[in-house]
Amino acid sequence: MITTVENYLIEKITELFSGRLRLVDSLPGQLDQALIKAMAVNTPAVYVTFLGGRSNNSAWVANWGLYVSTGLGDHKLRRQGDARIIGAYEIINLLISYFDDHTVPEVGSFSFERVQNLFNLKLDSNGVSVYGITLNLPMPFDDVSEADGALQNFITYRAEHSLVPGDDEPTAIDEITLDQ
Repeated sequence: MITTVENYLIEKITELFSGRLRLVDSLPGQLDQALIKAMAVNTPAVYVTFLGGRSNNSAWVANWGLYVSTGLGDHKLRRQGDARIIGAYEIINLLISYFDDHTVPEVGSFSFERVQNLFNLKLDSNGVSVYGITLNLPMPFDDVSEADGALQNFITYRAEHSLVPGDDEPTAIDEITLDQ
């Protein structure tokens, strides 16, 4: 169900902005220096990510992050935009207005939780402004009686590890390909 909601968000955001964004995609990993550099090239953009969730009796509440990145022009232009360029504030406003109380068919309705300015010096030095929007979505538990309950086969396992406090760059990357 998580995959269904992620794909739904990407589809609806793409439709909502109809070509005004350079990229709408899932967040490919941790917000590290490599991703920040990629964000600087692909602005304006919205990235979707599943943040986790919590129990709510017969269902669970999933937290979804929408990361808005803008990177053209100076600070004011990145935030406010102009007649030619969509700014972060307009993107944020449209996303919150659209998704607050928006229903995902056969899943549930989103509720807006918060928006945060994710400013830091690494982002700023790359000419990128990033804002994070958190949405909550109550989701029914999957019916496991219809599944075999087993972990599906996978071929590759990949993990990135950073043991250096305050450093977002991985110090070790492990990848294993399993025989099938």
